[in-house]
Amino acid sequence: MRPRSSRSAASARPVCAVSNDTAVPSLAGISLAHDQDAGTLTLTATDRYRFAVRTIGWKHCNLDADHTALAPGKDLLDAAKAAAEAATLDLTLAGTPGASGLFTLRDAHHTTTLRSLEGALPAYSALFPSEFAHTATVDIAPLKEAVQRVALVATGNTPVRLTFTTDGTLVLEAGTSDEAQAVDNVTTALTGGDLNIAFNPGFLIDGLNALTTESAEAVDFHFTSSTKPAILRGHGSDEQGLRYALMPVRLTG
Repeated sequence: MRPRSSRSAASARPVCAVSNDTAVPSLAGISLAHDQDAGTLTLTATDRYRFAVRTIGWKHCNLDADHTALAPGKDLLDAAKAAAEAATLDLTLAGTPGASGLFTLRDAHHTTTLRSLEGALPAYSALFPSEFAHTATVDIAPLKEAVQRVALVATGNTPVRLTFTTDGTLVLEAGTSDEAQAVDNVTTALTGGDLNIAFNPGFLIDGLNALTTESAEAVDFHFTSSTKPAILRGHGSDEQGLRYALMPVRLTG
């Protein structure tokens, strides 16, 4: 009933995809799914436009079966921040015997109780394919700076357009000939041929920031096509590392 993690800070990372839409309360939550056989807890969050997934290894767990519960995302983030310096974190999952509808997080100095949310998040497995047509590796710091500069003209719902080319250049653009236009260049390593794709700049930066908290210095982009979700992962990360699925914005014209 009380899994113990040595990586408590990782629980905060999927919050980058938590929804602010109060019309669908479940999307304001982070799903915690315990896998009894693997000894892991997988945290997921989505706002329909992106999906963040992070797996944590657990030990000293006395749950008898798999279990999934939905925690309020912002409150879980606050609890994770409070326990950021803790080496381990004891967690009682809502819905397990004796826990009722409450999560309890406890370290040596803090105890936090959270009420679970009703409902469940949509399944995410189909968004994370195992085969891709294109892959690209980009250093996070210069990419983030370029997105921020170009996004200055990406007013309203205007996306940032990214053109990955096999000559090792990533071109970022926003705006049109009828308004201010910005172009920036970043070095990249690409396989699979040239690709044009566009993203909401704020959502892209959120993903890059989340990967930075995992100590990633470069991001791996995995693409199936320019109209399918792109998968962002920290370069060199393992299977438990943060995965960030980001829906592209369809280009017109």
